Amino acid sequence: GQTHIFERNASASNTWAHVAVLQASDAAAGAAFGQAVALANGILVVGAPGPSASSATNSGSAYCFARTHAGSNQWQQMAKLLPSDPTPGQDFARSVEICGDLAIIGASLVNHVYLFQR
Repeated sequence: GQTHIFERNASASNTWAHVAVLQASDAAAGAAFGQAVALANGILVVGAPGPSASSATNSGSAYCFARTHAGSNQWQQMAKLLPSDPTPGQDFARSVEICGDLAIIGASLVNHVYLFQR
């Protein structure tokens, strides 16, 4: 999967322009990359609750991207977040949120919430 970034042109036209396409560094078919997204202060967390190419447990993953200083529409994957107690098919990253320096990741099939601090 992919996540597409759009940016609003607040000038006279007030339109939206497609500026970037993001993918996981270990993209895999069926991972559901982009199932959940959260954006705050130039940080984007993307949930992929399905299996990834580099995860042996198929528990799901969340990916953190940051807007780089190379340009306003440049994004870089900064981290891949995994559960501390992976369980096959746990649906990790079905829901994601950002609050300050915390990424909050939900795993709906095991009723867990994981906190990651930047």
